[in-house]
Order: sequence, then structure tokens, then C-alpha cells
Amino acid sequence: MTDAAKTLVLSDLHLGNGAGYDIFAGDESLPALLQTFARRDHGVILNGDTFDFLMNEDPLELDEARAVRQAAQTFAAPATAAALRALGGVLAAGGDVAIRLGNHDIELALDGVQDGLREALGQPAAVAGRLRFERGDKPSIVTAGGARILITHGEQSDGWNKVDYLHLPGPGSAPGAAASSFDYAAGSRLVKTIMNPLKRVYGLRLIDLIKPDFQGGVLTALAIAPAAVREVFKGSTLQLL
Repeated sequence: MTDAAKTLVLSDLHLGNGAGYDIFAGDESLPALLQTFARRDHGVILNGDTFDFLMNEDPLELDEARAVRQAAQTFAAPATAAALRALGGVLAAGGDVAIRLGNHDIELALDGVQDGLREALGQPAAVAGRLRFERGDKPSIVTAGGARILITHGEQSDGWNKVDYLHLPGPGSAPGAAASSFDYAAGSRLVKTIMNPLKRVYGLRLIDLIKPDFQGGVLTALAIAPAAVREVFKGSTLQLL
């Protein structure tokens, strides 16, 4: 994306499947914003964690069949579907759309998930095929308005959430990369084994928005529901510590 008249960069939308773990709240505002960029000389960069594949208590392992099923549920959710149709409109108008991977949506690296997303744009294959996926292992540099701008989600410098790109399969992967050898980051284990059960059992829907994740989220949970300490010391908590 070079010298676009306008470039919209959005990070951490966390579009979900509309179920109890979902934290997205831009049902009307996001599609409306994207529609204003449906022009030939405009571009949209979704800079990581556009979707959230951790909003469930499924096993934390990279399995393409499971990821495709989760993606289908997410892409069909009304709020997510509206945003994807608006993205399709940007592409149909001749605009440029790039989706960069983040630590909550590494499943976007998989062929089956990418195919499902392109289909959900509601556009002919030739238009949907212009959607670009970028792995987040390296920052991207775009030129806009004569300025060179560095785009990065930031997890490369965060040991808690750093993605194991070396073993992440899919287009652009390293030789020998395979789902069986991919290791999820500690932050992903935190969401799955502690934060999600706290959401389900104690209704703390927005707990993972409290920072720092572990200390802030857990202490808030204990203040609201002291019995939540039982969830904190289940599963892989010692490994996380």
C-alpha cells in the first residue's frame, strides 16, 4: 500500500462469534467507518487481533479443521458479518485491504480460514482475492501522505504474547512449519485457562481488558468473587507463573 490518499489502520478489534465471551461493541460504528474508505485511492490495514479465536474453552492447539469451524461461526455472527461486508465494499470500490496476524488470530495463517474469510466478504472471487494476509513476524512499512509509517501489532517484543511464527504453517511459512509443532504463547494459555472460565462462571465478560492481564484481571476477579481463586489455581497456572 503506497501513497494512498487515506489509509485507515485499526488494531485489536477482537471480532467474535457473538457468544458469551465476545467483547466487540462496534456493531454499527465499524461498518459505517469502513464504508467511508470504499474508494479506489483508499486503503485499510487491520493490524492484528482483528478476530479472536481464543473466545472459547476448546483445547488450545492448532487444528485447521477446528479453526475453520470457529472461523465460520465468527464470520457468520451479525456484527462480524456486517464488518466483513463493509471490507468487501472497500475491495469492490478498488481500495486496498490488508489483514495482519496478531496473537489472538494466528489461525488466519491457515489456508482454510483464509478461504472462509474471502468467501464471507460477499464479493466475486476476483475481488475477494485481492484481500491480502500478512504474517505479523515483521513490521510493515507503508507510505501515506509522503510519510513512511511503521505498522506492527507489537507482540514480537512481548515475551508473554510472542507468536511462534517459526512453526506456524500456511502461506509464507518457514520450511517444515507444522501445526503439530506450533506452541501457543503464555498469554493465550492465560486467556483460555483462567480468563475464560472467570467470564463463564462469574460473568466477568470484560476481565481480559484489565491490564496487566494476570495481576489486574485476577485481583479484580477476587475482589468481585472471592471464590474465583479456585479458577486461578486450576490448569496451567503454575506454568504461567
